[in-house]
Amino acid sequence: MNRKLIPLIFIGLLIIGIGCLNDIPIEEEMEHELVMNIEGEGILEPAEGTHNYTIGEEVTIKAEAEEDWEFVEWAGDYEGTDIETTITMNDSKNITAYFEEVEEDENDEDDEEIDVGEPGETVIAFLEKMYDGNIEETAEYLVKEEAEQFEQELEEMSEEELQQIKMMMEEVDVETTIKSEEITNGEATVEAELIVSATDPMTGEEVEETELASFILLEENGEWKISEEAAAGF
Repeated sequence: MNRKLIPLIFIGLLIIGIGCLNDIPIEEEMEHELVMNIEGEGILEPAEGTHNYTIGEEVTIKAEAEEDWEFVEWAGDYEGTDIETTITMNDSKNITAYFEEVEEDENDEDDEEIDVGEPGETVIAFLEKMYDGNIEETAEYLVKEEAEQFEQELEEMSEEELQQIKMMMEEVDVETTIKSEEITNGEATVEAELIVSATDPMTGEEVEETELASFILLEENGEWKISEEAAAGF
């Protein structure tokens, strides 16, 4: 063999060998992608976006709702309703966390406590005296004209009628909650909720009733008094 051909043959074999090595399959994917998405208002762990993890790695995903929102479910390559769970990255995954806005309960506003001022305290005292059976003292919480009329009505009642009224009132339990209080130029409007509990004289059963009452109060000499219009309803 011609010695000059040996280097050429060696180079040729080397080129062929390199070509064959390129044909050997090599595992190109050593990682999988995890894509996290949000529908609504919330915070995810891992955060919203794309993350890379080693094949077979276990990843904990967690959803936290923003204020006035709540977590609903996971959807996509993982489905479930647990706020926190663990997934295995055996392939790439695309997962969406769904949140929904919490509807405001109208009753929440009704249950909200307010700072009760002197007009509200006057209404509470008036109702407490009225339902505690001290009907004579109730007149003190009315304006002058209504007080006189109230006292006149009491004077016209017989002792037996007064005792019956007192007994009925003493058997009544009332819980008063001030819902709103507005004061403008010496006049106050107070909204009160009354939960009245009593024993039915006919059946002996306990009955309970909720009432809403509106009071208008007038400021006189630094004191708040219930107007005759409001007192007339009681």
